[in-house]
Amino acid sequence: MTKPTDTAPLYDHIADWFDTHRGRDLREAPYLARVAEAAPASGTLLDIGCGAGEPVAAWFIGKGWRVTGVDLSAALLDKSRARFPAQEWLHADMRGLALGRRFDAAVAWDSFFHLTADDQRGMFGVFAAHLKPGGRLLFNTGSEAGTAYGRMDGHDFHHASLDVAEYRSLLAKHGFMIMLCDIANPACGGRTVWLAEYAPGTAAEKT
Repeated sequence: MTKPTDTAPLYDHIADWFDTHRGRDLREAPYLARVAEAAPASGTLLDIGCGAGEPVAAWFIGKGWRVTGVDLSAALLDKSRARFPAQEWLHADMRGLALGRRFDAAVAWDSFFHLTADDQRGMFGVFAAHLKPGGRLLFNTGSEAGTAYGRMDGHDFHHASLDVAEYRSLLAKHGFMIMLCDIANPACGGRTVWLAEYAPGTAAEKT
């Protein structure tokens, strides 16, 4: 069985297949719109696990945003650079990300869940360090704690999740106010989707 450390090399190996088969139907669009609604039209996005740049980064670029995309797959980043050469694409590990600047929004869509449970816990400080006050964070997880494997192009990809209560606790601990927790949404492939606002000094939850 593959390990979490195999994820980036596997994406390099299947980059062409993945790019061809990655859905562009934008079932993520309602969530992306919520991310964008509070920021200026020329907002800045940190796309964590950006892949080949479509459809998530492309959606924001189409709205006039400036995107900084981060991924450990060099092959997928090459596709992002070819498609959107005016944007910033960084070959980096999200777990040690320290860019020294803050963004209007951060998205970790279908990427954060490849990390181990412990590495996911460590990511909330990374999220907080890269968002402006009032900036929005979007990511997706499973709905209960555990490990699973998804299959793409004949390869098993590691996925992990904490339970919903722990994600709530981690967000509050790092200064995030939860705006939405959409558990196992069937319209979004069963993903549990989180939207939160970085609001240092508060552990409240919007309703």
